[in-house]
Amino acid sequence: MTYVSRMVQDWLQVALEQEDRGVHHVWLYFWSFFVKEIHTYFGILDITAEAAHSLDHLHMNPNDWIAIYNVAFLWYSTQLQWTESALCHRYYFGLPDRIQDIISTCEGGKPSTFQTLYSTAVSIDNHFWEWKHESGRAPYSTPLKGCKRELHTGTNKTMLCQLPIAC
Repeated sequence: MTYVSRMVQDWLQVALEQEDRGVHHVWLYFWSFFVKEIHTYFGILDITAEAAHSLDHLHMNPNDWIAIYNVAFLWYSTQLQWTESALCHRYYFGLPDRIQDIISTCEGGKPSTFQTLYSTAVSIDNHFWEWKHESGRAPYSTPLKGCKRELHTGTNKTMLCQLPIAC
């Protein structure tokens, strides 16, 4: 199994053939040089800007488990040095209405720390899926078993659910 694209494989093959002909590339012998070379020719030009753009357009699909959204959100956010309030704002904005509606009605308002907001959203989503299962509307399984759904990156938020739970 390979972890690089066909273009990168072809590029490496040319470099190896050049090695056979006496043309040596220092990046073939040192990992840090190799990584830099790969990023130079095939990587994202601005990792921070790409992560910020991806995070700005990340939305949880209303029918997905929150774990799918959280993995992507945490991946992008680790590439950035955003403040806690910026992370809270962006995280909340990407949640579906069925979670936002409950968070916005919590006693004391929305959580002010990212960790509290994150935990609250996970709890609400877990209650939602438990409720769906108990009402016979959804199978009961873990979010990662056989999950092949992609993240919803549009702005369509149409599903509204009022859940019988409190914050």
